[in-house]
Amino acid sequence: MHEFSLCQNLLNQVLETAQKHHASAVKRIDACLGPQTGIQAEQLCAAFVTASAGTAAAQAELRIEALAPLMHCQGCGKEYSVESGSLNCPACSSTNTVPLPAATLLITNVELVL
Repeated sequence: MHEFSLCQNLLNQVLETAQKHHASAVKRIDACLGPQTGIQAEQLCAAFVTASAGTAAAQAELRIEALAPLMHCQGCGKEYSVESGSLNCPACSSTNTVPLPAATLLITNVELVL
């Protein structure tokens, strides 16, 4: 289960941060999910409930923002996110574009209970 391994990695990082700051619990975790994972935010949140059970993050709220795919225009060099559904470059309208690798899962904020 790919979702569970992602959650376990996220949880390990969060628990290390909590321990480093002598927190009694983790209140909230904000993260961004890259489009190339093939995982939905709902699946990740469900796996987090299981992965965090019995830890300082067991009651934490996990908020996931799904990122739009990122592209690079080989014509003009512009990097842009694909939010409109069109892969054409918004700067020069070129179709000579390639996808950029996106971070699998990036923690953007952790709220701790001290």
